[in-house]
Amino acid sequence: MPDKKKKTSAKTQSDFIRFMVLTGIGGLVILILTLIIVASTMTKKNSNKIKDEEEFSIEEKTPEESKATGEMEEVIGIITKDVGADTVHILNVENEKEIVLQIENGVEMKDIYGQSMSLREFKIGDMIETKYDKGSKVPKYLRISGEAWEQTRVKNAKINTEGQTVEIGNNIYTYSNNLIALYKGEPISLDQIDPIDELTLRGYKNQVWFIEVTLSHGYINVTASKDEEGMVEIDNGRTLSIQEAKNIAVTEGSHKIVIKKEGYQPIAKNVQVDSMQTVEINLGEMQKKVGKLRVVAKGVSDYKVFVNDIEYPGDETILLEYGDYHLAVKKEGYKDWSKDIKMNEETKRIDIDLQKEEVVEDMPQKQTPGNETSKLGKVSIDTNPSGAEVFIDDNYVGVSPVETKLPYGEHKIAIVKEGYSPLQIPISLNETQKQRSFLFTLQEAMGQ
Repeated sequence: MPDKKKKTSAKTQSDFIRFMVLTGIGGLVILILTLIIVASTMTKKNSNKIKDEEEFSIEEKTPEESKATGEMEEVIGIITKDVGADTVHILNVENEKEIVLQIENGVEMKDIYGQSMSLREFKIGDMIETKYDKGSKVPKYLRISGEAWEQTRVKNAKINTEGQTVEIGNNIYTYSNNLIALYKGEPISLDQIDPIDELTLRGYKNQVWFIEVTLSHGYINVTASKDEEGMVEIDNGRTLSIQEAKNIAVTEGSHKIVIKKEGYQPIAKNVQVDSMQTVEINLGEMQKKVGKLRVVAKGVSDYKVFVNDIEYPGDETILLEYGDYHLAVKKEGYKDWSKDIKMNEETKRIDIDLQKEEVVEDMPQKQTPGNETSKLGKVSIDTNPSGAEVFIDDNYVGVSPVETKLPYGEHKIAIVKEGYSPLQIPISLNETQKQRSFLFTLQEAMGQ
């Protein structure tokens, strides 16, 4: 029994020690976690305290910096930045110094007509009049200036960036480096403004302070070779040669372009021109005009028509692109007809009279003593103009130009053509002249 009690007591003591050790370890873990949490909390509080001190410092300084002095200043200025919730940045146009106005409740704000405005209605470029406290920068009022000037829908403004001048009509204004220039609310370089642009300008006295491009420009460029001729018409009012139509400035938007070139179908199209972009028009799009040609040989059939040596059946309509061609008509038993023509009509008809070839028998040989027939010589007769009737020794030979053979000796040539004075010319042929050619110039008959 005593041994059993002794063993129970030892076990109880061992369990107690184990419990105390575990409790100690758990307490240590809890203590460490607590210290970590406390340290983190203290750090955050210190950080917030520093931040609060900084903000407090700023808040303390602000009243000192914006402390009202009661000394008021009246200026005319231009708004240089988007207005804030309670601030307006302006530039004094007299001394070009920037002022940041602090807007409080009760500040009078009006447009040029005296109508009330909200702060948000003031925009960059507005010319304003204000009277503000020089210490607090709080204005008594903020008004669109009636002393400043504004010109709208201005075109052909000439901007001289070297001399810093703007010429509008007969008036010349100056500007400074503080000039504000905008397009769609974004800054724009003065070099990008073309005289064709539409502008709004604001200024004070003889100085421009604000330029807004209300309608910008792009370009139209006609691609053509150096020798191409034709005309380009823009918006039914501006006409240029094809060679002049290189990077032509036009206002942004839709424009009607008509291009005309001899022998080609005209191009007519509406193009959309965007700001500072170039619209290219290529003349390769143009198509040649096509006309209908009909050649009629009066009183004959089965003739052939040749256009630039290409054969077509007679009396058939021929489709030809506009241009220059060599035309010929042929029929057996008739003289060939030819002429250079220009195809420049939708429909062209050419009527011709084919002349029959004359079969000229050799002239009868003259009887000479001691020789029943004399030798023959060849004679060519032509006239200017051609087409005259030729008679030799009162015998009809044909229509000039004509050739025949004649006996050597004396002969008489007669030439007759309607509308011209007739000719009678004696000629002589001898055995030393195997061939003779004559060209006679006809004179128009008097009264024709």
